Amino acid sequence: RGFVAPRTPEEELLAGLWSELLGVERVGVEDDFFELGGHSLLATRVISRVRDGLGIELPLETVFAAPTVTRLAAEVDARRGAPAGEAAADAAPPLVRVPRDADLPLSFGQQRLWFLWQLQPDSGFYNVPMAMRLTGRLDLPALAAAFTGIVARHEALRTALETVGGAPRQRIEPPRPVALPLIDLSGLPAARREAEARRASARLAARPFDLAAPPLLRVAAWRFAAERHLALLAMHHVASDAWSVGVLARELAALYAAAAEGRPSPLPELPVQYADYAWWQRRRLLPEDGARYQGQLAFWRERLGDVPPPLELPADRPRPPVQSHRGDRFDFDLAPLAPALRRLGREHGATLYVTLLAGLTALLQRVTGQTDVTVGSPVANRTRSELEGLIGFFVNTLVLRVDAAGDPTFAELLERARHQALAAQEHQDLPFETLVEAIKPPRDLSRTPLFQVQLAVQNVPTSRMEVSGLVLEPVEPESTSSRFDLTLFVFERGDELRGRFVYSTALFDRATIERTASHLSTLLAAAAAEPGRRLSDLPLLTAAERRRVVVEPNRERLPAPPALVHERFLAAALADPHALAVVCDERSLTYGELAAASEGLARRLVAAGVGRDDRVALVLPRSLEMIVALVAVLRAGAAYVPVEPGLPAPRVAALLEDSAPRRVLTLAALAADLPPVGVPVDLLDAPAAQPGGAEVELPVAAPENLAYVLFTSGSTGRPKGVAVEHRQLAGYTAGVLARLDLGRDGGGDGTAGRPASFATVSTLAADLGNTAVFGALASGGALHVVSAERVSDPEAMADYFARHEIDVLKVVPSHLAALGAASRPERVLPRRRLVLGGEALSWDEVDRLRELAPGLGVLNHYGPTEATVGATTFEAARPGSEPSTRRGAASPARRGATVPLGRPLPGVRAAVLDRHGRPAPVGVPGELFVGGAG
Repeated sequence: RGFVAPRTPEEELLAGLWSELLGVERVGVEDDFFELGGHSLLATRVISRVRDGLGIELPLETVFAAPTVTRLAAEVDARRGAPAGEAAADAAPPLVRVPRDADLPLSFGQQRLWFLWQLQPDSGFYNVPMAMRLTGRLDLPALAAAFTGIVARHEALRTALETVGGAPRQRIEPPRPVALPLIDLSGLPAARREAEARRASARLAARPFDLAAPPLLRVAAWRFAAERHLALLAMHHVASDAWSVGVLARELAALYAAAAEGRPSPLPELPVQYADYAWWQRRRLLPEDGARYQGQLAFWRERLGDVPPPLELPADRPRPPVQSHRGDRFDFDLAPLAPALRRLGREHGATLYVTLLAGLTALLQRVTGQTDVTVGSPVANRTRSELEGLIGFFVNTLVLRVDAAGDPTFAELLERARHQALAAQEHQDLPFETLVEAIKPPRDLSRTPLFQVQLAVQNVPTSRMEVSGLVLEPVEPESTSSRFDLTLFVFERGDELRGRFVYSTALFDRATIERTASHLSTLLAAAAAEPGRRLSDLPLLTAAERRRVVVEPNRERLPAPPALVHERFLAAALADPHALAVVCDERSLTYGELAAASEGLARRLVAAGVGRDDRVALVLPRSLEMIVALVAVLRAGAAYVPVEPGLPAPRVAALLEDSAPRRVLTLAALAADLPPVGVPVDLLDAPAAQPGGAEVELPVAAPENLAYVLFTSGSTGRPKGVAVEHRQLAGYTAGVLARLDLGRDGGGDGTAGRPASFATVSTLAADLGNTAVFGALASGGALHVVSAERVSDPEAMADYFARHEIDVLKVVPSHLAALGAASRPERVLPRRRLVLGGEALSWDEVDRLRELAPGLGVLNHYGPTEATVGATTFEAARPGSEPSTRRGAASPARRGATVPLGRPLPGVRAAVLDRHGRPAPVGVPGELFVGGAG
């Protein structure tokens, strides 16, 4: 597009204004303000200068809607013809100097900070530090004179806040010389110089101010070498803000040069001071009858009146009851994304700030699942040109509520964010403190009101300056505080674009914030490339993190398709038929006896017509008969359906109706309580059940044939049958035995060289006990089926474990806690492995177990019935490890926390998915997907 020169006085004024604000030598009437580097803050200054130069009040959105000189000049002409009364109701009083002997009120922002200082006068939380590296010959008296000149020039820095007649008021004190101590560290080794300067700087920056005793600025300098110094200054926030830091840096350079060269100050007199602004702000926003106040408040009530829900960010620790403000920061580079983000903004009529707001909103929506996203954002609030050169507390905070409902495209979300940002900036005059007081959100000491996440885009230049042979270079001070849960700072300096997360260390670990920065960068890159993609389709994970959450946890495979569990049992019986197989109520069977008994029953079932995938109901108590029947059904190629005796008859009838068994196996004492079942009932303890079937050949079950059907209520309350195939059961058994790794330890207590013994203490109608049942029978170990009467008696259990060698126990944590009432709770623990499942496990319980039995290995085992018994394990305590803490002295990070679910068993696939079925980032809540073994 060719250069077209301005033709009218309005175009001439606007072109000159843009040239000044944008630092561009020539501006044509068709040049786009935002393509030349404009942004929201500069647009606000355009509005201010148009007001000053032409006496016309333009809405901020006009600059966005008419971003060229020609179009904006046309808007100016149109406004000239508007009736005078339209703006009269909203007209502000003139911003002029007021007499200093008048009653000078505090601004709204000053009043809030004064109130906080009254509560915590010894806090340095609201100090604003600034450091400058000085290279070259330093004229220390000239530097002190420059600071003195700044304090004399800006009344805010020498204003006392005091109580007069029960209300806070400003008292401006006369100028005084500023003390500039010099600490000489040049005699120290280089490493010590830097460390000592950091410590001293931190002390100076954190030392509290007395708001009733100005000046509200303190400075000091450190000498590292003859021409290398560091200057640090701290101001209280009540007299400064981020814009003020830039003003101070520029004026410091000008005043230092003048003092070093013996010249008077080159700076023009300030048109107004902060006290004039405070008076003007109060007059402009009179709550009683001010039309502007009422209009601003009505806007914010409409936007926030129903009080936005707090953002529940996925944190590493529970939220403390009182916000601590302890924080840290993490810097990351956004420069590679800058061209694409700026292009995206231009294509959709949005600034870089709005584009970043949309990106942050999209990220927050994805990680929280909340579609009503509220973000705080600081605004310079210097809407008049008279305020641009002042040091003082002008900044206000806007509450941006962006609707991310309906899974919009990023382009649609960008338009929503643009609309919200522009509307909020048009109504930026109402102080945040006044807004909170009017809205009255529920008070919560653990978080800030109305928002918990802040976005701040800083494009006010603070750069290296050289004056009178001295180079002044701003140095960012280290921050150890965070006013919000999370703040995203973005620094724009020419082509440079840098991000910084400042975060609450009470909630987040650094690694979590590093991942969050990576997620934001990944999302922004995808959105810039394809703004038509919906939020749910925008990736968060880098390729490396995707490997970590999807590929690496699922690498462990079974070395080969495992043998079916009853085949492994038969191999163990053949290898050692005299080995103990099952023990129950002092009765027992060897492997040879169990093999013979189960074979006989299996043949009778086949002879009666039971075949592959047929169901056989087992209405049996925990007993030898139950184990015999279970193995027999598997050997017959069928699937067993365990039904707990003693259930109400309607429940038994419903289970049998749903499972449609071919036959029912039970005992004579239980048969009378069975409802009509419509299929044959075999009594295992009746003589008539013994003969027949010897000549029948047993079928060979295939991996895809059913092994059992278990009923679980799930989330509906109505029992539903879960059908598990032989391959799934075989895969689970092989995987859990590999994870138990029973061959890697033992020997010192006589366990080396013999298979492990397992105990099951739960109903066999659920799959909790299957870890012990099939783990024992498939590995040649002894299975102890502990009776229902004994498992509820801590002393009886302790006695049983004392008389029998139990290596592995699978139990629910609450059941184990109840058994801990034994006189010596360590007596109810197994010798080698404790497997806990069925409930959440706390680290407190693990620490207690480590004290009771230091040599015990503790596994947290998780998995739904649908995934075949269990899918993941976490080794909470290694065998033979020593307790990490004294009893009751768990580490603060773990106290009250739950043990992780761990990693998938060999052959199992697991991943946490978001509500759209995509892998969720580490630490972000989602649904656990589990693919069963086999």
